[in-house]
Amino acid sequence: ASTLSPRGDSDLVLRLERWRGERLGRRLRRALEETPDLGASIERVASLLPRRPALRWAGIVRWDERGLQGALRGEWGWRAARPGQTALTSWLVRDADLPHDLLLCSGAEVGKEGAYVAVPLRAPDGEATAGFLVLAFGSCVPKRVEMALHDCAGVAVPRLTTTPVPSRAAPASALTALRRTS
Repeated sequence: ASTLSPRGDSDLVLRLERWRGERLGRRLRRALEETPDLGASIERVASLLPRRPALRWAGIVRWDERGLQGALRGEWGWRAARPGQTALTSWLVRDADLPHDLLLCSGAEVGKEGAYVAVPLRAPDGEATAGFLVLAFGSCVPKRVEMALHDCAGVAVPRLTTTPVPSRAAPASALTALRRTS
């Protein structure tokens, strides 16, 4: 029987985490690219993400780079975790020009709790940022999810610029009820 050194164990853990992140990234990318309905895309993305730390809210924001404004096109999760329009737009305007392919912020920056990440998206016919996938987590963005989202940055999303989809977000009262039963 062979034993691994602490260094060997950590290398194995890192490789496994990288592999899991890459696999999740491929699945998330397919969910965004291949699902023609934005509402279904959001639900598919939410179903692929790990349950801990809890994904609280997900939304797709259509973005107008010239006007520096966005509009929520669809959402999933608890409305209580949805950032306000002004806070969300302010964050995206402030950080969208940074040289990173993911935008990360604490919930306090958008008037909420937890951790938020925004992934730039583009329309199938363009190269400019046409929107963002915005995710709200209960405490932090898991490293594997962050690695996977890097793979999704700049993905072309069908129907990103078409009419809004219905909200699939649960009201804050549903979150309260869910917490009581947990």
